[in-house]
Amino acid sequence: MSDTTTSTSGAARKIYKGTAKDKTLVFGIRIPRIRLTSLGASTISLPSPPRMLVLMATYILLFWLMSGGIYFMVRNPIAVGARGNDPLFFYPSMNDSFVIEGIIAAIMLFTAGIGMVLVYQSSLQKLNRSYAMKLLVVGLLLGIISFMALQWIIRIKLQEI
Repeated sequence: MSDTTTSTSGAARKIYKGTAKDKTLVFGIRIPRIRLTSLGASTISLPSPPRMLVLMATYILLFWLMSGGIYFMVRNPIAVGARGNDPLFFYPSMNDSFVIEGIIAAIMLFTAGIGMVLVYQSSLQKLNRSYAMKLLVVGLLLGIISFMALQWIIRIKLQEI
């Protein structure tokens, strides 16, 4: 037996098996070739939820966060305001918001995100140029329209319109 196997424990010998193919550096320092093996014979197999369910739960949580769910829980704002007989969908201050305003902003952010995903998918379609161009145009349009809608909402909130 070599020095490596006699000075290591049994568990370490199961993980590292020194061979002659290990590279030796200066001053006798070696880069070991590690082969990971199972240390235990029993493995626990737990059932996992379907991937689509996890994805949908992630999107719902993301939408809730983007729409200001934590703000709504802390501040308890009203859903829609009114000025006389006219409904107000956007609170006239940048420091507060209505519930509907947060939902509209989250929809616009999701639309922009879908547009960016379409732009990415267009870069993967190198064999079908016409389909790639359609994806690119639709993705850019979604991103630009969402950006302009969010800018319009900010202008309304700042009372510039």
